[in-house]
This record gives sequence, C-alpha cells and structure tokens, in this order.
Amino acid sequence: MQTKHAKRIIFLWSVPRSVSTAFEKMMAHSNCFNVVSEPFIDIYKKSIISKQDFEIAQREFHGKCQLLIEQSDERPVFVKDMAYHALPFLTDEFLNLVHNTFLIRDPHLSIPSLYKMRAEYSEDQTGFEGQYKLFKKIQDITGERPLVIDSENLTRDPESIVPSYFQHIGYKMPNDVLSWPPGAREEWADRETWHVEAINSRGFVMQPNAIDYSKLPKKVLKSIERNMVFYEQMKNHIFTLNP
Repeated sequence: MQTKHAKRIIFLWSVPRSVSTAFEKMMAHSNCFNVVSEPFIDIYKKSIISKQDFEIAQREFHGKCQLLIEQSDERPVFVKDMAYHALPFLTDEFLNLVHNTFLIRDPHLSIPSLYKMRAEYSEDQTGFEGQYKLFKKIQDITGERPLVIDSENLTRDPESIVPSYFQHIGYKMPNDVLSWPPGAREEWADRETWHVEAINSRGFVMQPNAIDYSKLPKKVLKSIERNMVFYEQMKNHIFTLNP
C-alpha cells in the first residue's frame, strides 16, 4: 500500500558489494513492487567502448527509462542499480520524476570484496565517486536531500532501518519483509557468481570482517584511501526516521 504522495518509481543507488542485492531481494519479497535489477549495466558497458557506442547507449538508456515509466503505470517500480552505471545519462526531468535513495558501504569492506570478484577492476567501478556525484546532482536538481542508509547499520539493525526506509518512500512495510526464502531471481542469470550471498540469504546478517589488509595489493589499498573521501561525504548525510 502506498500513501497519496508516494512516487511510483523508487531507485536504490548503490556501490558494488554493498548488500544491495539482498536489499533488492527483500523488496521483491515484499510483493509491493515490480523489482528491476541493474537495468543499466549493459548500457554502461556499451557506452565505454567508443563515442559512437556511447551515443547508441544514450538512446537505449532513455528508452529504458521510458519503459520504467510505462511499467509504473501498472504497478510501483523499485530499481536497484549502481550509480556509476547511470550517471552519464540521467536527465533532470527523470530524476525529478523518481524517488532516489542511496545505499553506501565502507570502502574497507566493499573494495576488497570487489577485488576478490574482479581483480582487474577500474577505479570508476568501485562506484563511490559516481555515487557521490549523483547524490550532489540530485540535491542540486530537486533541492532535497535523498535518503542515505549504510549497509553496516542495515545489517546491524534491520528492524529499525527497513521500517524507516518504507516510511520514507511512502509505502506500508509488510509484516514478514525481513525474512525471505533462499534462491535466485531470474534477472540474475549469468551473474549468479556475484550474488552467492544474496542467493543463500534468508535475511540481513552482519558479516565478520576477516580481511587481512596486509595481503592486499597496493592498488586496492590506494582505492580504499581514495574512496574514503566520497564515502565520508555520503556518510555525513545518513539519517533515519522513526518507524
């Protein structure tokens, strides 16, 4: 159930390895939304090949946005994607139309996890700079401060964070939303190796930090240091609502 003023499209803009897929799975389990998983990832991949491919990707992006708008006429839509996938293409008009929220995670946790999955990651794929730029862009366009939640807070206290999230986006939280059955979603096909934890999950669980930073290459340590600046900026905007 939505309130009178709730928007029909909700975005969760995240960084890689931030518990965002588990969040997506929770939202699918709520049965409140048509849940769309990373609709812009292939468009982003195409855009970095050449200028010509970027122009093609730009047209495809706007077509995808129009499809989301059409889908929202039938049922509210929840979209999870990486901010850096979409940042080059998002228009002021579209950002004003949707409800933008953000999920952040400490680079000390997310970047080593990214490195484990993709040793040859590029710096933009850590996601933090793109996320912060999108946050600022939305602030400038809408004059509003988007909701920011931290994955550590989420896994530590989902009983407080999740009700606050639903309240903020203007929808009633189902009673059983904090637990769900294990299993994959169809949209994760060919990406299952990235989502093993989410596939096996039954709810939000804090993971112990067992990272040996002395064994990480300099590239990863430099990435952590560089992106802490963006993470700290985002962290300054964390707020929660009383459920």
